[in-house]
Amino acid sequence: MAAVTPPPDKLVPNDPRVTHHTVTLNGHKWHYLLGTPPSSVPPAGTILLVHGHPDLAFGWRYQVPYLLSLNLRVIVPDMLGYGDTDAPEDPAEYSHRKICASLAALIRHVLPDPEENPRVLLGGHDWGGAVVWKFAALWHPEMVAGVFSVCTPYGPPQTEYGGLEALVERVPNFRYQLQLAGEELEELVTREGLVGGTRKGLHGPLNWYRTGKVNFEEEREVAAEGPARWMVTMPAMMISAKKDPFLPPWMSANMDRLFDDLVKHEVDASHWALWEAPNEVNGYIGEFVKRVLGGEKPLKASI
Repeated sequence: MAAVTPPPDKLVPNDPRVTHHTVTLNGHKWHYLLGTPPSSVPPAGTILLVHGHPDLAFGWRYQVPYLLSLNLRVIVPDMLGYGDTDAPEDPAEYSHRKICASLAALIRHVLPDPEENPRVLLGGHDWGGAVVWKFAALWHPEMVAGVFSVCTPYGPPQTEYGGLEALVERVPNFRYQLQLAGEELEELVTREGLVGGTRKGLHGPLNWYRTGKVNFEEEREVAAEGPARWMVTMPAMMISAKKDPFLPPWMSANMDRLFDDLVKHEVDASHWALWEAPNEVNGYIGEFVKRVLGGEKPLKASI
């Protein structure tokens, strides 16, 4: 009989390896999970994991135990609009710059002592990937030791804004965003009671798709400064999913020019690679973490 590969370790509800916390950041209540390695030695570093749509902190359930095993402190928030974190009505509250400011405040809250390794690793998936790229490149690079994204390529700031419709014309696989950004879907789901027991409804999560104009306005000055201002200068990693219909691998093909130090990988999974291919994703994350913490530069990208 062939050997059976054991399933990867993962968090379960009420898992004792993480604790639940709330904190007010920039006027909004945030809920986050905190995992501290069970070791007598100080953590080797801290990593902040950022989920996307439609997800929760628990979306990183396969990654948190593995990262704890690497002696990392792990911070995983429910993002604005989700779970036990506030869901403000105004889409402007979900701008990448404001979200990054709140995440920076969360890091300072968990790590108030500047001597305690203030530079952290960042990881994101879906909208979370877009956020960590902007955090590292535009708004708080001094706080970042290394950054990676699963599925989401880096989109630099733009000098012109044509609206979501123009974006869909250039990137047809984003056509679903027209429906999510509009009002009809939200109204239908609310009217028909399809949300069920969800506490805050769809308005907060869908606000993430309504921030194009405010993101452009907040990033306009940075964009005008030129590529040197919005390069990703710290070690970075991109993990694409071969079967992702929303963010296919071709979208990250030309990313290299925006980075000083980028490695790229692919996994055989759909958009939900975090739990469809957890062993492969964790393996790449582990290699990246060890390289960043150990200061080893890769010889070349894997693809």
